[in-house]
Amino acid sequence: MKKPQTLDEFKNKYSLKSVDLDDLVLELQEYSKKNNWKEETFINRLKLLQKLHRPLFIRLNKWLIAFGLPTEHTITRARKSLEKNVYASVIDVKENNYYNCKTKTELVKYLNKNPHKCVKRQYAKDEGYRVFLETLG
Repeated sequence: MKKPQTLDEFKNKYSLKSVDLDDLVLELQEYSKKNNWKEETFINRLKLLQKLHRPLFIRLNKWLIAFGLPTEHTITRARKSLEKNVYASVIDVKENNYYNCKTKTELVKYLNKNPHKCVKRQYAKDEGYRVFLETLG
């Protein structure tokens, strides 16, 4: 198996069972001792595990799945995929209704039909960031 791209792939490759990061680190350490890894190898795999376990990375991939898009392997790619492929009302995302309009014109039509889901332009960016931060917390 090549380099794991998701947390589940990482767990499967190294036979890890825990959910909590601290327990995963201990299991990885036991695995490394059992397989006689060099210290450098262990540190590299540990860094990968920590990257894959970041709440932001997990949340972005959950949003991608909710919008029917494939998961990404890095935070940057996940953000860009959301920016490029998702046209949704901020209010819908806040209410966990993941309806993707696919294009900007479809989003405009959707918001014209549902004015209660519209956020004024001057507040849209702030509201969007607030939704983003609230769901991460």
